[in-house]
Amino acid sequence: MKYYLILILIILSCTSEKSTFTSDVEKLSIQVPFPADLSVSTELIDDRVLYFAELVTYKQIVKYDLYDNEQVTIDLNELLDSLNYDLIDFEVVDSSEICLLTKNERLLFIDHQSKLLKDIDLSFLKEKGVKSYYPIEYDGNCFHLGLSSYEYSEKPTLTMEDYIEMERLKRTKPVVLSFENIVNLNDMESLKFNWGNIYNRFLKKSDVSTEGNRFSLDGVENKYFHSIYSDTLYQYNQDFKLENAIKIKSNLVEGIGSNKLSISEHLDANKKVLFNKNITYIDFVCNSSDSGIIVFLKSVLRTENGKTQQRMVIQEYNNNGQLKNESLLEENLNVRNIINFKGDFYVQEKGHKKKFVLINLKDLK
Repeated sequence: MKYYLILILIILSCTSEKSTFTSDVEKLSIQVPFPADLSVSTELIDDRVLYFAELVTYKQIVKYDLYDNEQVTIDLNELLDSLNYDLIDFEVVDSSEICLLTKNERLLFIDHQSKLLKDIDLSFLKEKGVKSYYPIEYDGNCFHLGLSSYEYSEKPTLTMEDYIEMERLKRTKPVVLSFENIVNLNDMESLKFNWGNIYNRFLKKSDVSTEGNRFSLDGVENKYFHSIYSDTLYQYNQDFKLENAIKIKSNLVEGIGSNKLSISEHLDANKKVLFNKNITYIDFVCNSSDSGIIVFLKSVLRTENGKTQQRMVIQEYNNNGQLKNESLLEENLNVRNIINFKGDFYVQEKGHKKKFVLINLKDLK
């Protein structure tokens, strides 16, 4: 009898681990006219609106009204052809204004008919040794612009010493620029440069940092930084002061934040395959007033034939950083592109970049 009981417990345990976080397709399924690579949500006074964008090929933004189930296309082709700019991100300011981030050190503000309202020069950032970079976010109070370091060496071949110096300089540079008023962008004293030494928290001096910015500025109060190199989620207040360092753990996937590479390995062409080893990392973070902190983990497994298998895990932490629930995401869903609207999540179906469905948060309970 004892052995039967043990067997039943093992079966129940395995069943629990394979529970999935399901989509509620009947409740909402959105089809957009192009493969959307970027998306945002916004709540205006009487609106509940999602925005989907493809800024490279189609150069369009679709505004989707959840109440009326209506789509309005904002075509950017004519504007971008006249300016000869390339876009990398966008953000909705309000019902009359959208912000566009370009690769050309320019910040554009347009109305919802693609009329240019403001063209802001960001080249002054070079004085700080940085340049504008993805993403641009607006929390209703401040704009937050991602930053990237300039290359500090023009040598055709970099030595170990060159890389060490580049890493040292790069890690002292800010990751985010925050500003309230675009009129004062040329006034350095009115700007706030944040997260200057963030990578020193989890990378050795001999490690290479190659990823882009991975942060979430979820409203005014909740600001999170995470990295593929770290198993820790850093939570900051509105002034970018560290409030909590949350150790992310999982019962469903292993090895969170384990893809570090040393400078010597990076310089060795034969060892660059280490970038392709199995890894699990924090992919998306947001705050839900009802559920606390929501974390999406992505686990990438490389098979012997060179293909990859991905598992997505969604987790719920309380505001003290304690794991409350977690579940595997359905295999037919792809969290490559996530829209968060007050704890409702709209994600792309796998193989259907034009289709977004609602995943049901209550299934995590």
